[in-house]
Amino acid sequence: MSLDTKIMQIVEIFRKSINPEKEFKEQIDLLYKPIIEDLLEVPGKLIYIKDPNELKLAQEAIDLIWHIIDFDELYVEVNSGGVPESLVNKMGDYVHRVKMLKPTFISVNPQNHEFFIYFDEAMKAWMFGLTNSSLILCCSILETTLRQELYKISIDLVYELRKSDRTLEGVDSYPLETLIDNAAKENLISFEEKKMAHGIRKLRNDAIHSLRKVSHEETYEAILNTKKLIEKLLTSTNY
Repeated sequence: MSLDTKIMQIVEIFRKSINPEKEFKEQIDLLYKPIIEDLLEVPGKLIYIKDPNELKLAQEAIDLIWHIIDFDELYVEVNSGGVPESLVNKMGDYVHRVKMLKPTFISVNPQNHEFFIYFDEAMKAWMFGLTNSSLILCCSILETTLRQELYKISIDLVYELRKSDRTLEGVDSYPLETLIDNAAKENLISFEEKKMAHGIRKLRNDAIHSLRKVSHEETYEAILNTKKLIEKLLTSTNY
């Protein structure tokens, strides 16, 4: 049974519960563990739900599960054989990240399957403590999507022509910083989303160029903010 199907089963239980926090707990004990096991393989899995009402209901159901789950009990189970031996010495950080492993819902269906691949890889990198790799992937997702959406408006928003005496000498791709600014100027993203995008870019730069140790919490937020930005970009351009 797929993770999507398991989650929709829980949504149905949630939908029919009069007192969700009480009734829901009694019925999900046997359902949430398979979901956690799936999420260990595909951390933060993107689950596409077109209907905004269904998406909201699914998010509420998952949030309630994360409120109910006894993660200390889960830690004992995982530590007794639920992870590869190579991770045993890192179980403290690992289980801390397990607590954050909610699936990630998205309201648009990106036709660019590379987005899903990059997002999954960013989550997996984060899950196993590779924060720098995760941030690099986030910026790659963001840059690729910005380029393709800005290109639909004008090639001049993506590339700069190098000329000398009216002779074309070459074409340079704008860096991520300029692409973010151009997207804001074209109203593809808001001022706040522009700040969010630059925040992800600066985190990547700090980690790679300044060798700052970016926390797991900061990286996880950057991944989710990347998802929000991609969602907005694809919605704005009717992808």
